[in-house]
Amino acid sequence: MMTKPSVVFWIVAVIALLWNGFGVFDYAMTISQNEAYLAQYTAEQIAYWDELPGWRLVLWTLGVGSALLGSVTNLLRKRITVILWAMGPVIILAGAAHDVMIGGVEAMGGQLFYVSYGFLTTVQILFLLYALRQRNRGVYS
Repeated sequence: MMTKPSVVFWIVAVIALLWNGFGVFDYAMTISQNEAYLAQYTAEQIAYWDELPGWRLVLWTLGVGSALLGSVTNLLRKRITVILWAMGPVIILAGAAHDVMIGGVEAMGGQLFYVSYGFLTTVQILFLLYALRQRNRGVYS
């Protein structure tokens, strides 16, 4: 029998959905080359994203997709949330490693690069730890 989730569970679930939904939005606006959205970035940053190899775009797609799908399965209280959210930190760090090797730090600005990847990884790890806790509490089916 599943344990009834707390109010905090629902608050975290909505925050995760909004957070990861924004990740998909950012991805879609960047990939579609939305001029209004990309106006906040430098020409060098936009050129960098435009030149990413196909496999790196697939990695980015898997990252934002698994994070959003994990948010949906979390709302549905499904155990697969743990697997989906476990993919996030691994994908983020793999992408960051690639970006470091091909000049992404310079294109994005060193401090911005490390802070953003560090922050994204931390948030996804926190979602994963939360999902593990909910699984152990019996909230997921």
